[in-house]
Amino acid sequence: MRIKQNVCSKLWTDTNIDFRRQEIRHCCKSIGHKITFQEMDDLGVDVFENYDLNVENKNTMLLKNQIPAHTCKLCVRNGDNAIRHSWNTWTDDFIDNSKDVLMDTDHVQYIEIDIGDQCDLACVYCGPWSSTTWKKEVGQSVTSKDEYAIEWTRRMMELLVERIKQIDKTRRLSINFLGGEPTLMPEVYTLIDDLTPIFKTFDEKVNLMFTTNLNTKGPLFDRMVDTIKKTNEFAHWTIGVSIENIGPRAELVRYGLDWDRFHHNMMALQHHAKIALTCTHNYFSLPHFDETLEYFFNSFSTKFNDDRVGHGWGITSNCVYDNVLDPAYLSHDLVPWDRIYQKLDQYIGRGNEPDRLNSIYLHTDNMKERVGTRPFTSRFFQYHKNISMRTPAYFEQFPYYKTVMEELEKKHAPGQPEGFGENFFDKIWQHNVNP
Repeated sequence: MRIKQNVCSKLWTDTNIDFRRQEIRHCCKSIGHKITFQEMDDLGVDVFENYDLNVENKNTMLLKNQIPAHTCKLCVRNGDNAIRHSWNTWTDDFIDNSKDVLMDTDHVQYIEIDIGDQCDLACVYCGPWSSTTWKKEVGQSVTSKDEYAIEWTRRMMELLVERIKQIDKTRRLSINFLGGEPTLMPEVYTLIDDLTPIFKTFDEKVNLMFTTNLNTKGPLFDRMVDTIKKTNEFAHWTIGVSIENIGPRAELVRYGLDWDRFHHNMMALQHHAKIALTCTHNYFSLPHFDETLEYFFNSFSTKFNDDRVGHGWGITSNCVYDNVLDPAYLSHDLVPWDRIYQKLDQYIGRGNEPDRLNSIYLHTDNMKERVGTRPFTSRFFQYHKNISMRTPAYFEQFPYYKTVMEELEKKHAPGQPEGFGENFFDKIWQHNVNP
């Protein structure tokens, strides 16, 4: 069957569990659904895919050929520039034309587990909802889980273990652990231990992934490596390395990063796992993306995306949408598109990644369409005024940024910024899905 234009595979193939908010969603850009104890009791392991809202959303796609207006509002708002156009794997055909098959058959291939907000960085496009370091910067308390959260986590983990037991063992299952910073959280390793007996029953190696900032220090880094080593008989590990700038620029965008430590850790890990560069593009990254590509292309001893040679490596792309770090605020003259595509062609080559639909190209094309589509706002100015107060190095490393801020200073209320605080992000991150 030809899949309808507005049927997105992620509602069927992906499950994202957010232990911080006690929510399940099916895409990192979508609105999550808060799962109650009652739903856990009523649905059991079906709670991951068959809670009422998700069934309703699937029917909206299949019967009405519409993107769910609330859950998927980011894609609705961005239309032809929506990220689903590069992430949706059901762009052409699917195996069956039966609505019942699409609704009732297990299609889960990817499980994302967001276990907590403990993190040692305060990335510019992130905030206190995902990072304890950000919480400290804005004056919020970093507290232990309350009794409800502890019990929710316990019950959800039990259900998750049971759910993975049910998945077709001939399938190639992928599980991604993220946060926060997953390597800082002992719960991640407890869950891996609980799932290990199940992983061993799959016909093929399970794909396991840490999405990490790789700022991890000594013993914690060693624990990650030891976990990879002891599970490599039944798991194919990928380390999703969160980075989109290099050197001093990376340290500014991913505030708190030690670049030397990052580089050391990445070089050590390539001997134990596949490295996947996971770029979350933002206002500060695209003008230097060609340099970033060049650096990483020359850093690895293994071939791009070639598991026959060592562990190989790859690159994926995400983007900050609809907030004050959106690349849409950039102008095209600041982004070296020709050099970016030249580097991609040189080291990847369009057509050499059929299983991923050449997603890095698709997403680069998508970002090119976004650049230059947003005018500067007072919100942009207020946020960046605060960010630039961290250090004058922002103006040194991003010279175009200084010019922009000087012009906005004249246009918008000059004087002292209000400063980050508990209510700052609620006001400033207009349209952002996650906060």
